[in-house]
Amino acid sequence: ISIYYVMANIYGKNSGRFAALIYAASYGISNAERNVVPTTLVFLWSIWFLYSINLLLAGKKWGLVIMAILWALIWQINLALVFSVPLVAGVLIFHRQKFRVRDFGLPAVILVVLSLPLLVFEMRHQFAQTRALLETGSRSGRSLEILSQKANRVVFFTAKNANRVFWTKPDQ
Repeated sequence: ISIYYVMANIYGKNSGRFAALIYAASYGISNAERNVVPTTLVFLWSIWFLYSINLLLAGKKWGLVIMAILWALIWQINLALVFSVPLVAGVLIFHRQKFRVRDFGLPAVILVVLSLPLLVFEMRHQFAQTRALLETGSRSGRSLEILSQKANRVVFFTAKNANRVFWTKPDQ
């Protein structure tokens, strides 16, 4: 339903029907959703991310609200989705004349409220996860090398998953 709704709103009803049919009938997508356990909601998250980017490019403030909800979910779905932040920042900078500071108030409140479970957990545990994430690249003076290795790993698994979705044959 989400794929149809988003694609129909962006590209038209026929594109929405076609995208929903591909998603529903694709062996590769259903296999990837079944086997790549922690990322099963990434397809759903991604389609709404596309929609919110489209809204932001059109100058619609509703895209900020959707983006706040999606960013609050990043920690629960998959931390690799945090790489979307620079894209949104770029869109907002590119269209800065369409948005005012007050347009960010409601999205900021939504982001904080939906992130409360993470924030409370982090406060109770002295920000252990946040510190570990920030210290990942700063050990033993090899921060750039470690970050490069992690980025390469993300790219490798992204390519692997994309290949599974689009090129895996049902008999394999």
